[in-house]
Amino acid sequence: GEFGDKDGLFLACIDHYVNTTAKHLMVTLQASPRGLKNIGAFFRDRVEYAASGISRGCLLVNTAIENTVVGPKASAKARGYLQLMEEEFYACLMAAKSHGHIPEHKDCRVLARYLTCFLEGLMVMGKDTPDRESLERVVQTALETVTI
Repeated sequence: GEFGDKDGLFLACIDHYVNTTAKHLMVTLQASPRGLKNIGAFFRDRVEYAASGISRGCLLVNTAIENTVVGPKASAKARGYLQLMEEEFYACLMAAKSHGHIPEHKDCRVLARYLTCFLEGLMVMGKDTPDRESLERVVQTALETVTI
């Protein structure tokens, strides 16, 4: 077949997910001018999704952490896409720092990894507790952490 086997089909599904469902998230982070507003909009979108009641988490997060279930190729591909998201967070954080919105002592690389880790946790939390107020409060706390 076109995909070779079920692993090939699943890898194609991940690519399709990134090029459709996840694409608008990247566009949100890439919008000019970059900065904290992009990150805020990104996480507001994730809260909406998680609180919608239809969320089963994030395909990328679920795939990245389920290596024994989905296999190493799919897990590595998902981690690669999450790494690209980290790079987009980093670009937004560096822009914000250059405008004085993030204190000089903050390491934007560490903050980008923190936001990626937070995203993964938020999507897991949304599967279990899709309570909008709880999700909004943890997002607010995460964003405040970036700027203090």
